[in-house]
Amino acid sequence: MCQIPRMSCSHIAGGCYHLVGRELERHHTVGDDADKLDFPRTLGVNLVQSQIHCLAWAVISNHNRMLVRADAQSMNELMVPLTI
Repeated sequence: MCQIPRMSCSHIAGGCYHLVGRELERHHTVGDDADKLDFPRTLGVNLVQSQIHCLAWAVISNHNRMLVRADAQSMNELMVPLTI
């Protein structure tokens, strides 16, 4: 399957963004119930560190979704630890 990388969007301080975190080749992002229970803790730690406000989130077996309000910081600080 050929996938075209998405272009990065302009970042506007204080803007709202719909973020989707996926694993490569659509593998499961959470392996079991323990992973699902650990996600909110990991998300909370990373939200504090990145100073991003999360308005809503969901964990699905093969991806996660978030609606965030971000200041002038990069959202990579938030997303990278959640997909490793």
